[in-house]
Amino acid sequence: MNLTILYMMNLHNSFGSSNYCREIAMGLSKNNKVSVICNNNTLQTKRIKILDVKGPKFNSFQDWVTYPKKFKAVVEKYYYLLKKTKTDIIHVHHISHLVPIAKKFKESNNIPIFCTCHGSEINEDIKREYFKEYLKNIKEYDKLIAVSNYVKKKLISLKIKKNKIETIYPGIFFPKKLPKKKSTKKINILFVGRITKDKGILFLIDVFKRVSKKNKRVFLNIVGSGDLLQQIKKETKNIKNIKIHGYIPRKKLNFLYNSCDFVTIPSLWEEPFGITALEAISYSKPVICFKKGGLPEIIDKNVGFCIKKKEEFEEAMLKLISNKNLIKRLSKNCRKKAEQFLWETSIKKYKNLFNEFL
Repeated sequence: MNLTILYMMNLHNSFGSSNYCREIAMGLSKNNKVSVICNNNTLQTKRIKILDVKGPKFNSFQDWVTYPKKFKAVVEKYYYLLKKTKTDIIHVHHISHLVPIAKKFKESNNIPIFCTCHGSEINEDIKREYFKEYLKNIKEYDKLIAVSNYVKKKLISLKIKKNKIETIYPGIFFPKKLPKKKSTKKINILFVGRITKDKGILFLIDVFKRVSKKNKRVFLNIVGSGDLLQQIKKETKNIKNIKIHGYIPRKKLNFLYNSCDFVTIPSLWEEPFGITALEAISYSKPVICFKKGGLPEIIDKNVGFCIKKKEEFEEAMLKLISNKNLIKRLSKNCRKKAEQFLWETSIKKYKNLFNEFL
């Protein structure tokens, strides 16, 4: 099989869709020829062929949602490179400016086309005028892949036929065996994500301040970058039990996952999936999150707290802080839950799906 993947960004950045696209491409490259047309690539690999349109760099989600208007020449380059590629199947990531390109190619070449919807575009773009064009095109695709059942329901609400949509979750590679966590009286809490309002970082800091007044043994590590990073650094500079790490290398993040007692995901928006939740339970760490978007598909009462109301977030934190036996009990269930989300499973589902149309 000759597969061509269209992706709007760098395969080697920190976006969840970048990680998903990269792992699926790598996994499918075994016994297949995989080409990826993307933008400003920095990934070095011999397993897949990468064609770079070398367009403007993206600094935020909003950059690429207005992409067609700003960078028409680059969109045309995607189509030019696609025409030069020998392919049996086209796989587009995100409902975006790339959707009409694949449809146009299908009209003259009669090959199956697929699109993976990562969910962000539905939450952000749905009211935008140009999304109507993408939606019209996407209904003529052979199959849509949703990264969660939450995203699948959103697509159905847009009047896309249910039998045209399949859910294929992002996966996880289990961390290598790590040293056993040292026993300590301190309770280490971890946040990993974008430092933005929609990720709930300001809400989390306010809750933590209240919690730390009730229990002096707590410590909060905050990992990530975003437009509120400098603000929270200033606001917390005199708080000794909060540490702002910013963006850190994977090796250091692995250490923080391993050494924490539980992970908080205070997202105030509808997370299409929730890769941080999956990473946390792969390290056998319980999670506290809101019952929003795709998070309830990962976190249940056996591995943490998936709550509805803001006031319940503080209650859940206090329950875990005051009961190490509860943390241990939830931790024991995490690995088994994480085993439901393996990259091997996701790659196999893509293989089977594509083979149905060849």
